[in-house]
Amino acid sequence: MQMSMFSINVLHEIDSSTLGFDGADLKRIAHCDDGHDYAMKRVEDDPRLPLSEWVSYHLFKACGVLVPDFAILKRDQLPPAFGSRIVPNSNQIQKNPDAYAVTAYFSNHHSELSLIYPMDAFLPNPDRHGRNILKRQAALGESLLAIDFSRAWLMNGTPFGDESCLAGSNSETWWKYLHGRLNIKANYLALDKIVNQLNDDWLSSVVNLAPDEWKISINVNEVNEFWMKQRFNRVSFAKSWTK
Repeated sequence: MQMSMFSINVLHEIDSSTLGFDGADLKRIAHCDDGHDYAMKRVEDDPRLPLSEWVSYHLFKACGVLVPDFAILKRDQLPPAFGSRIVPNSNQIQKNPDAYAVTAYFSNHHSELSLIYPMDAFLPNPDRHGRNILKRQAALGESLLAIDFSRAWLMNGTPFGDESCLAGSNSETWWKYLHGRLNIKANYLALDKIVNQLNDDWLSSVVNLAPDEWKISINVNEVNEFWMKQRFNRVSFAKSWTK
């Protein structure tokens, strides 16, 4: 899956609730001039929200964890929005699933879950419940996509998120169940890419690509400094948290 390298123009948008979307932080769905629909995250919803989604999607993608296509959405006389493409031929686990439903839904996807949760601990992301993971149907099989980082990273503290947000969180509850009951073991391959493949300038290059309107409320220098000096400690934390 490839992210668009250019801004996409919003043709029209609609309240997400009218289309049956139930995300607490998802307010609008946009239809754009590339022919696709996008889940929008806007500075009007929270000034930190579009950049948090932008960096989180970039990070997962760079580390080999699948996410939907995403783009900057241009709107007439309004700040650009972050857009996550609505994925055709996909589904989510039912609301309030029982143990049987969780086991059945994720039965063939332990390897993908083993990568997702350590990365969520790195961000950190306290809201990785089952419905924030899509199952995409393709001609040659199924795959899981991580979606919705609207409670992650800067959303729970600057300059780089607050690790304490994971205590008692949806992510902790789900990981304890997946790890303890389904015997899913953490795989640190994606985390190790942060250490071995993403250099000190990686985050600044991603932030620089974001619209200026998304950066007004944060101290970019502090964010970049954390990445350069503290990301290895955060990797160690994420590994410890998912043991």
